[in-house]
Amino acid sequence: MHNNTTFPFMNIGSSSLLVIFLALCLSTFSVLAVSSARSDYTFSKKAADQRLAYYEASNTAEEMLADLDVWIQAARIDSFAVSSTKGFTFALAARLDNEYTYDTVNQLIFFSVPMTDTRILSVTVRVEPRESARRYTVTRWSAENTADWSADDTMELYRP
Repeated sequence: MHNNTTFPFMNIGSSSLLVIFLALCLSTFSVLAVSSARSDYTFSKKAADQRLAYYEASNTAEEMLADLDVWIQAARIDSFAVSSTKGFTFALAARLDNEYTYDTVNQLIFFSVPMTDTRILSVTVRVEPRESARRYTVTRWSAENTADWSADDTMELYRP
């Protein structure tokens, strides 16, 4: 006669090992998911802050353009009495404050609005001739970095 004896503790041991392995896998994946969610949140927060800074600077630049529009119109009215382009240039230059740079030769006005510590919104406007229906044309509207960029080469990836 053959003695068929089964060992029930072997079945219990293998199922316990399987449950422990699955618990370790689930906890590892949950830690990875939380880490990924945290980095996504940090990235989204930085992107939202930069977008907000850009739109605030854009609103300020639009207000400055509105002031510029009024000053150009007033300079046109003042210069029609003189009836010369030089009179218009001098009348406009007298109205601009220190935030604007006026290139009288090319009829360009430059100004910038700070966005963050290291970025500005730079605007260039070409003043149209007095006879034109338009007062000005925006020729540049760009966000620019003001800080020097330096490469981060401190990470050593390969050691021969």
